Amino acid sequence: MLRKILTSLFILYIALILPASALAQSSYSFGVPLESVDVYWNSDGTEALQYAITFVNQSGAHPIDYVDVGMPNANFDMSTVTADVNGHNVSVDQSGYQGSGSGFSVVMGAQTIQPGVSGGVHVNVGSITGVLYPDSSDNTYASADFAPTYFGSQYVVGNTDLKMTFHLPPGVALGPATLFVKRDPHAEVSAPLTIAAVAPGLFMANTNALAAAVILRFRNNVLQATEPVTTAPIHLGNPGEDVYLSLYGTGIRGNSGLAAVAVRFGSNPAPALYAGPQGYYIGLDQVNLKLTSDLALKGSVQVSLAVDGLTSNSVIVPFE
Repeated sequence: MLRKILTSLFILYIALILPASALAQSSYSFGVPLESVDVYWNSDGTEALQYAITFVNQSGAHPIDYVDVGMPNANFDMSTVTADVNGHNVSVDQSGYQGSGSGFSVVMGAQTIQPGVSGGVHVNVGSITGVLYPDSSDNTYASADFAPTYFGSQYVVGNTDLKMTFHLPPGVALGPATLFVKRDPHAEVSAPLTIAAVAPGLFMANTNALAAAVILRFRNNVLQATEPVTTAPIHLGNPGEDVYLSLYGTGIRGNSGLAAVAVRFGSNPAPALYAGPQGYYIGLDQVNLKLTSDLALKGSVQVSLAVDGLTSNSVIVPFE
């Protein structure tokens, strides 16, 4: 994703051809501790991508001024491509792409990552065609192409935690499936998967199972404040105030209805007011609850979630 990188071919597939990334000059030297990509195979046969990549530029290295993003093929719609660096919108340019294969450049501009500085690059690609193929012998099956963009080892220091999340379209048959992975020149390997309507999981904000969640404070049905859940205990009991908790997770939106969503604070049930897509971040689910005054002074409370009979991990929410 920067300029002129040549790397060994890495193919991850449900049938994949790897897109390339490139770097501009030999003086580039940086770490990529985290690369996360959400892959959405849509019911209209298109594919959408959402990348989150963390760069750590080395002291004395060339500034990271362009990021070349390789695509699975040339059939991507540039009008659907957006990017930001640390939350600041930046431009994208197809003509300046210098990687192998097809792709585009993120023009860092004022958000260029200077030597000795880290930064997060987020890229959204709304539509790629020519990536879903019907099975030639059974029309109830299909295969899909994807491969993550990558960086040359001559420019990257350290290891990369690469996470790929595949989102299947509505209507995909539930039950067993198979994931095939190929990395040239190695032989293809496969792993069994189970496709399910729900697989609830609650996200954590730290390694101590603190809930990834926010608090919303209302007076007279008007939002007064939004606060992230931290290790600082949540205060309840302000006169005239209604306090709500939004828990973030995954595998929740396919529930059969709120009656099938069960939340517990310790051993006490709490009715879910909403359990579905978060609405802004693709693939993120949330569960909304109203906090009651009896939770005050409870200290760190274990919160659990069950959806259609399947139980998630537990998270911690602190109260004062």
